[in-house]
Amino acid sequence: MKVEVEYTAQLKVKTGVSADSYELDEGARVSDLIKAVAAQHDIAEFLPSSLLCFVGGTQADDDQSLSDGDSVTLLSPISGG
Repeated sequence: MKVEVEYTAQLKVKTGVSADSYELDEGARVSDLIKAVAAQHDIAEFLPSSLLCFVGGTQADDDQSLSDGDSVTLLSPISGG
């Protein structure tokens, strides 16, 4: 299945691109996608456990299943005041 990924904030800077497409096995979950992103861009050490993930505009956790054609946005949390 094919999943489209949009990177925002620091992830966009670290990956050097604003978006990617990934081919994943049927039944893949968000956690599988995050592993693929980390491997593709060699940024495993950068991906925080508090990474925010949105599938189709709805916040998702690591265990959420993905479907062919899903649009996923990955966002590293931003802090400030």
